[in-house]
Amino acid sequence: MQESFSNNEIGTIRVKFIGVLKGLAKQEELSIQVSTEEISLIELFKLIIQLINNNEFAKRVFNSTLTQISPDVMVSYEDKIISARGNEKMKIKKGSILTVFSFVHGG
Repeated sequence: MQESFSNNEIGTIRVKFIGVLKGLAKQEELSIQVSTEEISLIELFKLIIQLINNNEFAKRVFNSTLTQISPDVMVSYEDKIISARGNEKMKIKKGSILTVFSFVHGG
């Protein structure tokens, strides 16, 4: 009898950090294991926060209650650059590469 495999095999999502977020994360890249075909952006960000375990990073990426992503956090995914805020429900597929950064502003 042949063994069958489900679509729930563990996969990874590679997350790259640029700029200030790279410094706060204290690493350039993170691989996150997921057991579903896709995960929402906000759930992925919550996993990132747990794995990095750095309050300064968490404060920079989320509001104080971890319910909303900061307005200046951007994501590069599937050849598109989007604001993470307002796209929290966007699905990220396992096997993907995501780049996270904040846009530079000043006066």
